[in-house]
Amino acid sequence: MGESGVSELLGAPVLPQDIVEETVPGNIRRAEHFVSFLRRIVEYLREKMTIQHVFQENPKLFLNQMQNTLMTDAKSLRFCSERLKSLVTTLEVENLAEMTPLQLVSDFATLLGTYGRSDNFAIIFEPTDHSGIPDPLLQLACLDASLGIKPVFARFQTVILTSGTISPLNLYSKILGFSPIVARSLSMSMERKCICPMIVSRGPDQVGFSRAQRRLMRRLCRSISGLLL
Repeated sequence: MGESGVSELLGAPVLPQDIVEETVPGNIRRAEHFVSFLRRIVEYLREKMTIQHVFQENPKLFLNQMQNTLMTDAKSLRFCSERLKSLVTTLEVENLAEMTPLQLVSDFATLLGTYGRSDNFAIIFEPTDHSGIPDPLLQLACLDASLGIKPVFARFQTVILTSGTISPLNLYSKILGFSPIVARSLSMSMERKCICPMIVSRGPDQVGFSRAQRRLMRRLCRSISGLLL
């Protein structure tokens, strides 16, 4: 797979431009050092995910604990995604699907190292799913939607947002942090009742739809396909 394919599948998370232009720290420039660094991050997260209760933690505290345990700094964490992409490109890895778990860990570390000092994120851990089955989930939840839409506004001169659920209009512009040039709400009516909402929480195999675990994705896709057919 070419470099463009690697960039598409292993693209780094959204980062401020000043951070993107920084140089990779010397402690992770060599491949063997970076692999060792990733291994230590995985072991740290694995240990965190053995906790048996739900918790929400300030990312500043989580970042400080992680830095002290791994004896590293936030800058090294910030470059995990970019360094992984560089390593995969150098090694000319063909099966990028096998790199998905490492990509998730690298993205987590990159976002934590970049935004861990802000109040726009939260660390959330759940040891079980909604049925009480052990399935630990560690999330770095973004609480500021404007961070996600900002690169879109920076790349395109004109952006059009359309949806049947953008209401009230002024609320979404405040949440996304922009001032719309034109905002219109169009009324719509139908001659007959052709849309009937239906809420489905579980498939035929009793797997819940509300939490799409990666290991259950194939079963969820099969259940949803059967529902649509």
